Amino acid sequence: MQKFITNNDIIYLNVGGEKIVTSRGTLTLVPGTLLSTMFSGKWEDNIMKDKDGYIFLDYSPALFKCLIDQLREWNDTVFDEEEKVFGLPAGFEQQFQIFIQQLGFDSKYVNKSASSNIQESNQERFNKVVGKIELADNGKVARHDASVTQSEVRACPFPWQLNVNLYNPNTSIRILS
Repeated sequence: MQKFITNNDIIYLNVGGEKIVTSRGTLTLVPGTLLSTMFSGKWEDNIMKDKDGYIFLDYSPALFKCLIDQLREWNDTVFDEEEKVFGLPAGFEQQFQIFIQQLGFDSKYVNKSASSNIQESNQERFNKVVGKIELADNGKVARHDASVTQSEVRACPFPWQLNVNLYNPNTSIRILS
């Protein structure tokens, strides 16, 4: 039996050990993000849950709450598309910017003036290693870009380990170099 999915559905989350409750509409407000894909209604049954049945997300609760608060504001108030810009939380500007990029939010949602204050140097940008993770199922695709610096790669000793939980027997993994 197929579930009826609405933006008013209540979603129970455990984010880094902190319980957060929000609506599906808030999580899926910005199309093309990891959150909008995860909570589209297609993937929730396959996402890890804690002992209480809350969907577990291994993110910083402080950063996630800041993100959700701003998405709620956008959802509750009429904003033109160009007015939807994340404010960067004081003291966590760089971490928040990296966090929303990891979740697939387009750079148009980042406060440009605050962003220019924390831009990486050319050398740091050159030293980035970027990896892409893509989950495809029947024409639906979720993408995630991850980046680390060369020094972070050197600090992580070999062998590396990739852990993947597959919940659907028809799911497969292809690793590309």
